[in-house]
Order: sequence, then C-alpha cells, then structure tokens
Amino acid sequence: LHLAFGAGGALAPILVAASLTLSGQVRIAWLAIGGLNALMMLAALAIKPPRPSASQSAGARARAPTATLFLVGLLFFAYAGCEATMFTWTADYGVALGFERTGAATTLATTFWLSFMAGRLLAIPATHRWPIRTVLAASLGLGIVSGLAFVLSGGQSPWIWFAVCGIGIAIAPIFPNAVAFAGERLGATAGITGYVFVLASLGTMLWPWLAGQLFEPTHGAVIPWMAFGFVAVTTAIFFVFDRATRFSRAS
Repeated sequence: LHLAFGAGGALAPILVAASLTLSGQVRIAWLAIGGLNALMMLAALAIKPPRPSASQSAGARARAPTATLFLVGLLFFAYAGCEATMFTWTADYGVALGFERTGAATTLATTFWLSFMAGRLLAIPATHRWPIRTVLAASLGLGIVSGLAFVLSGGQSPWIWFAVCGIGIAIAPIFPNAVAFAGERLGATAGITGYVFVLASLGTMLWPWLAGQLFEPTHGAVIPWMAFGFVAVTTAIFFVFDRATRFSRAS
C-alpha cells in the first residue's frame, strides 16, 4: 500500500513534465490523475467494508493517556513537515537553483520519489529482521544526516543529488512503521489510526503552505532547512514517546 503511494509520487512529476511539454499547461496531467481517481472511487464504492475483529473491538474500549496521545499526534504532525515539503517543493527548489523545469528539476523530484520507493521496499525485509523501533531509529538517524547534507550542499552537484536520495530512502519507512509502532505501544484501534492520519494530514496542508510563503524571500533556501529541521524535531519526539510508553508499559 505505502509502496504504491511512492510509485504514484514518482510518476506524477514525469506526467506533469510531459503535460507541460505537450501543451504548456498541466491540464492533461490533472485530467489523467482525476480520471484515475474517479475510477478508483467507483471501485471502492463497490467493495463491502470488513467487520472489525474481536481484538479491535476490545482495544477500542481502552483509552491511552491524553499526554501520550498528544505526543504521538505531534510526532506525525512534525513528520509531515519533512515529507510534504519534499513532496511539494523539490522540483521548485531545483528551478530556484537554475535547473530547467522540464529537465533537471523534474529529474531531481523523480530521483527523490524513486529513492522514496526504494526506502519503502528496503523497509519490508528490514522490519522482518529487526524490531520496528530499531528500523525507525535508523531511519530517523539517516534522515538527520541526509537533511544536514542537504543544507550544507548549497544546491551544488553532486552533493544535492546524494542528499535528496538519502532523505528519500530515510523518510520512506517512517510513516508506516510509526503507525505500527504507535499501535504496538497504544493498541491498534481505528480511533488511534484515524487520529494520527488527521494530524499527519493537517501537517501535510500546513507545512507546504508555510514553505510557499517563505520560498520567494529565501530564494528556495528554506526547503533544505525545513526538511532537516522537521526530521530533527520528529526524532526528538519519537524518543520522548518511546521513553514515555515504555515506562507506562513497564509499570
């Protein structure tokens, strides 16, 4: 499921670039994407939703402490800052560096998405071999290193390409494994899953908008700083959440 998300993201910049090349507008790309979404919506309406299991029904009656719920919500809200900023602004950052919109800038965005897909694929065997907590900690560590490299690259080749690839690989496993980790520590319920998706969606709307407000005044330099800063904040919140829930479970 999450790999399919990455595949769509990797194809989208290519589709937009092709639309711009053919017509000078993005209308063709949006019509193609909108038509595909309409077909999926119709297919989803024909599927009968599954009934909740007994364990899910029992878990829904237990409520996690408010402070813990706040921490996990803040984690996803902050993580969305890095993910959504890279999703939305990588190509525009390339243009700000002087890359051609339908050339190197699109290639930079596609490179990010392909590395994101690679990270999702690598996470599958990794989570079978190591605990989810270990995979998350390693991903966040690589994200901090790659984010710092993104900031220090100054948009210079080849370092910017290595940094963007590193960020894509690093952040790809975070969301699905953080959802699983939160479910492991708090109990996997529809309420908690919905809650973290709402907070992540709020971050996905807010942080790219904020990046857009700061993009022109900083000539795009805000993008690497936001990517690095949000990974660092997410890492700090993750370890606080890990410590708090491990203590509560032990007690």
